[in-house]
Amino acid sequence: MRRVSAALLGACAFIAAGGVSVQTTAPSAVAAAAAPVAVQFQLKNTGEAPYKDSPVNGAVLVDADGQHFAAALFAKTSAGPAFSASVSISPGDTARGFITFELPDAARPVQVQSAMNSGFSDDVGEWTLVAPAPAPAPAPAPAPAPAPAPAPAPAPAPAR
Repeated sequence: MRRVSAALLGACAFIAAGGVSVQTTAPSAVAAAAAPVAVQFQLKNTGEAPYKDSPVNGAVLVDADGQHFAAALFAKTSAGPAFSASVSISPGDTARGFITFELPDAARPVQVQSAMNSGFSDDVGEWTLVAPAPAPAPAPAPAPAPAPAPAPAPAPAPAR
């Protein structure tokens, strides 16, 4: 299983139609298994009107060769709940879910991008993906307790 993490380079705020501001934060982790890569997004409506969009349409994953991959609309992931195909977010509320991308096995994802308004916004949030820190090595098993010393042999009985 390939795993990469996203380093948040800064929260991105988008101004959508009608002056609604939506804040996007980068995922804390990106899970990859074989070719599918799932990225968790969280959108928060910081405006004063409901925000309606299809964020999956505006998500793009970029690999180390600069190849762009659109979200795989019908792909399944075991990383967590998928992002809904369309969302309606009330002011102050958030929506969160995974968006899945299908990449060739040799591709190395390095960046995720998101544009509001089904990808038609001029403002694009970009986050750099970094390899996660290696998992700590398991603690060694405790050494077995030393065997107790044998009991001393009984002293010989006095001769009669």
